[in-house]
Amino acid sequence: TNDGEDDGGSSGDGDAPGGERKLVHIVSLGLENFEEDVSHSLKKCTKVSDCWSRRRGKCGIVSHDFASKSGKRAGDLDQHREMLLDSLFANFPHVVGGYGRSEVVLLDCRPLRDSNNNRWLRFHAGYHPQTLRGLLDSEAWGDFWQEAHESLTCALSRDDVSRVLVVCYCRVGRHRSVGVRSLLHHCLSQSGLQEVFSTDLCSGSLWGHLCRRNH
Repeated sequence: TNDGEDDGGSSGDGDAPGGERKLVHIVSLGLENFEEDVSHSLKKCTKVSDCWSRRRGKCGIVSHDFASKSGKRAGDLDQHREMLLDSLFANFPHVVGGYGRSEVVLLDCRPLRDSNNNRWLRFHAGYHPQTLRGLLDSEAWGDFWQEAHESLTCALSRDDVSRVLVVCYCRVGRHRSVGVRSLLHHCLSQSGLQEVFSTDLCSGSLWGHLCRRNH
């Protein structure tokens, strides 16, 4: 589902870091529910939630178990990110079809401030102005944005890459990942990239109770 910010892409007069214009697709998702509408996969570990339901015998703990760069399970980060990529490539071909794994940039938005803790903002999606301000005011924002900038610059600078898929993920997929996706869309659209567009994998019924159902 696309939101109002992606109305067919954006054009500019500048160039991407690599000297030629690139296409960027930004996706936001929540680890705990982006697979809810995906039927149970017959392939081993092609759903992130299947991996933990098999190992722990229960669901709803994916975000807590999924490794982060500075968390207790940091040593498992590469393995867990591979699980996420396995699920995306197996279960969402309409989103990742045609991309190679080397063309995917994963951004963990969980260290940023979660607007779901605010009783009012929880009923608005992540591109609400106060939610965006909360992200920018997060203690982790500086390190997060620097890492995001470096990862994207590296991917876009490669001569063998003409398009990049950016996957922003958080716990639920309603606030942090959506806010980061919105900020990235704005920044990249102003950078001269030929086309930037966005997709949310966790809208639909998950957003049904939000204010006006979409923001």
